[in-house]
Amino acid sequence: MTRILLVLCLVACFPLYAQSQKFTISVDNVPLKKVMKKVEGYKKYYFAYRTEFLQHANRVSVHVIEGTIEEVMEQALRGLGLNYLIVGNMITVRPDSTFPRFRKPELLAIDGHVTNEAGEPLVRVSVQESGSLSGTVSKNDGQFNISVKPNSVITFTSVGYESVDKLVKDQSFITIRLKPQVKDLDETVIIGYGKTSRRYNTGSVSKLSHSDIARQPVSDPLGTLQGRVPGLLITQSNGVPGSPYKVQLRGQSSIGIVPGKLPPNDPLFIIDGVPYAPNNTPLLGVTSGTAMGDLGRSPFSLLNVGDIDHIEVLKDADATAIYGSRGSNGVVLITTRKGKPGVASFTVNINNGYSKITRYADMMNTAQYVQMRREALMNDGLALDDRTAPDLLSWDTTRYTDFKKMLIGGKAVINNVQLSLSGGSNRLQYYFGAGYHRETTVFPGDLSNERLSGHVNLHYQSRDSNLTATLSVIVTGDKNRSILNDLTNLVNLAPNAPVLYDSTGKLNWEQGDLSFTNPMAISLRSYESKTSNLLGNLAINYRLTKGLVLKTSMGYNRLQSDEIGIIPGSSQNPFGTPNPEGNSYFGKINFNSWILEPQMEYNQYIGIGKISGLVGTTMQVQTHSVTTIDASDFANDELLRYLHEAGSQETKKFKTEYRYGGVFARLNSVLSDKYLINLTGRIDGSSRFGPGKQVGAFWAAGLGWIFSNEPFIKYTIPFISYGKLRGSYGVTGNDQIGDYRYLDKWQDITGAYLGRAGITPVQLADSNYSWEVGRKLEAAIELGLFKDRVIITAAYYRNRTGNQLISYALPVITGFNNYAAKNSAAVVQNTGWEMLVQTKNRLNKHWHLNGTVMLTMPRNKLIAFPNLATSPYSGSLEIGQSLSLLRGYAYTGVNSLTGVFEFKDEDGDGRISFPNDYRIRGHIAPAWYGSVQTNVQYKGWQLDIFWEIRRQRAESYLYPIYENKYPGTMLMNQPVMLLNRWQQRFDNAPFQQFTTGANGAASAAISHFVQSDGIIQDATFGRLKNIELSWRLPPQWLKNISLKNCRLYMQAQNLITITGYKGTDPETLSMFVLPPLRTIAFGVELSF
Repeated sequence: MTRILLVLCLVACFPLYAQSQKFTISVDNVPLKKVMKKVEGYKKYYFAYRTEFLQHANRVSVHVIEGTIEEVMEQALRGLGLNYLIVGNMITVRPDSTFPRFRKPELLAIDGHVTNEAGEPLVRVSVQESGSLSGTVSKNDGQFNISVKPNSVITFTSVGYESVDKLVKDQSFITIRLKPQVKDLDETVIIGYGKTSRRYNTGSVSKLSHSDIARQPVSDPLGTLQGRVPGLLITQSNGVPGSPYKVQLRGQSSIGIVPGKLPPNDPLFIIDGVPYAPNNTPLLGVTSGTAMGDLGRSPFSLLNVGDIDHIEVLKDADATAIYGSRGSNGVVLITTRKGKPGVASFTVNINNGYSKITRYADMMNTAQYVQMRREALMNDGLALDDRTAPDLLSWDTTRYTDFKKMLIGGKAVINNVQLSLSGGSNRLQYYFGAGYHRETTVFPGDLSNERLSGHVNLHYQSRDSNLTATLSVIVTGDKNRSILNDLTNLVNLAPNAPVLYDSTGKLNWEQGDLSFTNPMAISLRSYESKTSNLLGNLAINYRLTKGLVLKTSMGYNRLQSDEIGIIPGSSQNPFGTPNPEGNSYFGKINFNSWILEPQMEYNQYIGIGKISGLVGTTMQVQTHSVTTIDASDFANDELLRYLHEAGSQETKKFKTEYRYGGVFARLNSVLSDKYLINLTGRIDGSSRFGPGKQVGAFWAAGLGWIFSNEPFIKYTIPFISYGKLRGSYGVTGNDQIGDYRYLDKWQDITGAYLGRAGITPVQLADSNYSWEVGRKLEAAIELGLFKDRVIITAAYYRNRTGNQLISYALPVITGFNNYAAKNSAAVVQNTGWEMLVQTKNRLNKHWHLNGTVMLTMPRNKLIAFPNLATSPYSGSLEIGQSLSLLRGYAYTGVNSLTGVFEFKDEDGDGRISFPNDYRIRGHIAPAWYGSVQTNVQYKGWQLDIFWEIRRQRAESYLYPIYENKYPGTMLMNQPVMLLNRWQQRFDNAPFQQFTTGANGAASAAISHFVQSDGIIQDATFGRLKNIELSWRLPPQWLKNISLKNCRLYMQAQNLITITGYKGTDPETLSMFVLPPLRTIAFGVELSF
């Protein structure tokens, strides 16, 4: 009885408790259900009703502040013909029997048109009246019709586009323009002559976004790609500003026409639809060379990284076959920034920083150097006298100069300014950009690279959206002031070298009777270049009829570089060349290229999907000329810049013309939003082959299946939000062999015979050679898990390149060593796995955590080469092995009794000899490489960390040391590590005894050592490649100072390197090459 009374009391008191609850709700013109949800949000009541009671209820407005539930319900149900009843915490809603019956309101008949941002019609867009079951979809021409109640809201939704809500009052026709939905899987991806999305792409395409590019304080676009694309291996040649990069996509595919030297396998580079004229061929027009390396400077150092919006890398046949003979090694598409509709926005981005070398071995000090020299003389049985050791007797053995610190220990300064103005209307958008970049070197002296750039992009669309035109122009002016030699070559000078300048301020060249190399002489040997680059593209599209578009792309690229290298007489050792005279080296490089590509594209929606077709043609002409002039016999060093002052000149000129034409076609379909088909074909003609061999046909087929859209996956495995299987196979070509190799070549003979000039043959050609042919196979799976918060891609590829262009040996009696080029049935195979895992996690309203892991496991081998044993390649290639294989002696260590390097006697004949004891010792191609990226965001703060990892074997720092001069040689310093050498019997040491070269056994051992696997070392490394910390100021702070955006940031490049590799950097791998630089920069970005 007590329990019953308690329950009755609670029920009786509940209305008093309920009336004490206060509600604040303020909404206008919303569905009744939304008001109910707001009430339920207070967690005091829940609603019970039948769906049909609310189906035709009009939209309501409620404005209650600290009111009761009764006040809320009265306003919510006013005029709807409904009443309510509160029973405990349940509110029931039902028809009001006392409310007069009204006839069903009249419906509005609405016609409309749905398009994308470009004005193109969108098909199968869902058109739904909110709060009602009434709905329809747009037709093939984007038209729709629907009947709705007055003052209703119509919702438009479509896969890949943002939804739009439209309030309809009394309109009879509406036009809706949908914006693309920015999701990783639906983001636009540029492919050959078109666009697609990651979701519907059948090929292997990787994309680097503007945000990832902008995070890196680098001046060369190739540097931004390092470690960020599966299958793409990029290696910096040295740390001098403007130095080139080696680019390799999915392995080495060509053997080359020079036995023992693999050719570059650069992909095709296209900027805004225009092939970059020099591609990745380094620029060098002077015969004197430069500090940037023997090959010259990177042509991509002439591009402003700040102008780039995104970069796509096309890898498999499905993605590259449409480029035909140019796409065998892959394609890299660089797209520059464009304007967007909206109010004008002016952005200023300024950053400054500094750079220093990453890793370099510590060199011996003077005491250690003297100890090494004395020990070498003793080991060789030589007396310490003026003949064998003038560096110890004539020079001050207490003097010490740290040449490492002096020559490469400086601090390079970086200044960068980027300006941009963008905006426009729906019909005309514009982007204007300007940039200034200046970068000095770690070398002593006033050396720098300065670049001034401009960029214009205009996009126009006619009122009826039938005509669109886009103009893109990039202009760059660059001035490089450097020196002719990398000063890293001289870090190993004797640390007790005399003073570098005499009492009169002139260079000092000797002390006593011993002359030496003065490193400051190198700083007088200057190199300067002035380079201009113009690249423009005009793309015009016109829609003839529904779905049929005519396109034309016209492009032009002109690159011109004027170079001068100067070697003054004052920079030459007068004791080696008495009364030396200065020399000048002039060079001029010109690239001119134009391309025209008319196309026709047709898109048609059918009942089960979309079919697209594309046909087009390519006409390209490119000229390349180089003029070199070596000048001498100047009156004095002050006149070395003036060519007309030279008493003697030797001029060489060459000019080539490359003509290329092709016809291409593509057929693409997306059926039932699940089945993907992509067929491409191309017929090419190239001037790089002889008559009858100039035309080739290339094709590819790509298939895809989005299995996550199948009902048996969608409803049984719900955590798989996206799943796709794709595969491709195709044939591509390669004409990257150079011009005119199918013709005999002759050149002038220096001097004359009987007063007449002569010529001599320099190239014997065979006009029967043709394209290298690549056959590419790929299979991949792509998964999106947990609403695409985790995206996984795993791809296997197998590329086989046959019909190899190689050198062909000729009998000596012909007067030539070989043909310029000839086809071989040799086949090179590259296989591998590429894996990518991406995660995007929104932890809460303020915290975001994103991550990316990439891994590539490549394998390269030669699978066929008829008559290899009798070819010039027999010493460098082996069937079944990598093209980068290593042959040599098997190093076994240092003999504890004799103190010299030892090697395995493979044939057991009691001596070490070539080729009997030569064996395959492995290869130096990376076993695997990858990266790990982490991005953390909290409110306006963002931290991005990027690690690059590479597993490889490579030549160690010992190779140039022992190849150059023996440790113990006069005037040659060595790394401190070599002090761990053999000194006496039974010593267990990694390095043999010091020698001056007079010890026959030690010298022979060194000769074998540099041909053995003793110089090969594990060069695996993990590098903190890039880190950025930024803070975006809160918008409310910026209102009073008329700023749209203010971002402060710190960026670092090559910050930390973790490796067991000794001596120098594991990327450049040589003690005589400037290693990559560690860069730290600070900047501010402002938008007005």
